[in-house]
Amino acid sequence: MSNGRMAGILRAYQNVLRKHPIIVQSIQVGALMGLGDAIAQTFVERKGKESKPFNFIRNRNFILLGTFVVGPAQSQWFKILDRYIKGKRAEVVLKKMVCDQLIFAPFFLAVFLILLETLEKRSLSKAQKSMRLYYFDILKANYTVWPLVQLCNFYLVPVNYQTLLVQVVAIAWNTFISYRTHV
Repeated sequence: MSNGRMAGILRAYQNVLRKHPIIVQSIQVGALMGLGDAIAQTFVERKGKESKPFNFIRNRNFILLGTFVVGPAQSQWFKILDRYIKGKRAEVVLKKMVCDQLIFAPFFLAVFLILLETLEKRSLSKAQKSMRLYYFDILKANYTVWPLVQLCNFYLVPVNYQTLLVQVVAIAWNTFISYRTHV
């Protein structure tokens, strides 16, 4: 693909993103979350094991949650942080990361996991049991990955692209979540 054509595609993307940020970011998140689950099912879970058929319902659940829950929530959260946290740049970046990791991450991870269990038609008691099994392990893993990612994100990336950056990194994260919640 030529540089001119690539530049045209990038401009078109930026135009659509500017006009419809939540829709574009939500579709991106859904696609990337689906990709993370597909990687988990295709490469991680099959390694050294009997081959299981690809679970399209599970993949659909990740796409739906990404498109209709994670994408809109994450893009709105980044806008809220941008709107209300002010000050010197280094101070703002640190405050945003702390808010993201101490407020949004623990709460939203719980919401996401309960919704994932619900979409998989598990009862509330089974969903609660599953939460007790893996919530804190996943949250602990979150704190080994996301604080540094978010510091870079909040420092280097304009707010309209922060959801995209997070979700590109989250391909690996979603692979982990998919694997961890289905072993």
